[in-house]
Amino acid sequence: MESVRIVTADGRVLDCDADHDPDLLWASRGGGGGNLGVAVSFGFRTHPAREVTVFTLRGPCPGTPSRPFRARARVRCARPDPEEQ
Repeated sequence: MESVRIVTADGRVLDCDADHDPDLLWASRGGGGGNLGVAVSFGFRTHPAREVTVFTLRGPCPGTPSRPFRARARVRCARPDPEEQ
């Protein structure tokens, strides 16, 4: 993350990057503890990807090990589509 726009509790909108409020940018990236404001947009530096793997994870399916997992995951079991087999 290279920049973040934050709305503070007093309503100020701050655009933070390496040159403007760098300490707030650092804290927003996980370097500080506490609530700094509401982050409303982010700026990222990206890198090209040569290969990408895409997959879908669905569950809980029969045999899911624990009830808390099912509650946290908020996913559902899908029946296989016969046309895809």
